[in-house]
Amino acid sequence: AVGSTITYCKRYALQSMLGIGTADEDDDGNAGSDMRASNRDGKKKVVPSEEKAKPDENGVVYLTDIVSKLFAKKGDIKAYLKDTFGVDDFEELSGDQLERAIGDCELMGTQKMRFVELAKELKYPNKQIIKEIREVGGVDSFARLTTTQRVMILDRFDHMVKDSSE
Repeated sequence: AVGSTITYCKRYALQSMLGIGTADEDDDGNAGSDMRASNRDGKKKVVPSEEKAKPDENGVVYLTDIVSKLFAKKGDIKAYLKDTFGVDDFEELSGDQLERAIGDCELMGTQKMRFVELAKELKYPNKQIIKEIREVGGVDSFARLTTTQRVMILDRFDHMVKDSSE
């Protein structure tokens, strides 16, 4: 329960920072719970394990919203899905893969926001930013970098900002 609460809080904090809405009504995390809403007699209904394996529709909508903000090109989205999960579309993700993808994209979004702040402090033009990204990962999009590469470039930019302020 604690893990799902943390994920829920992270999801909606990032959602509010990026100004992303959801298409459907929020079920307050009940879709991932073993116990669903009470029946008329007040007893809780246990959800069969097969249902838990399916991705949550709200999660797919949320992930689609995040990814559209993170990845500049549709080809990058397809490459991310294929490289990371071996699927071509969000609807093909299992429930566990969906949760992992959401976590990855939330982290990526936070890192990207920090990256943009640092690039502004350094007063780097877009060409310089792309050059820096290519040097670290060989790609031209921050979102296409691995987690390790993103951390490397953030550290590098952070040091450059500190050095320029001294």
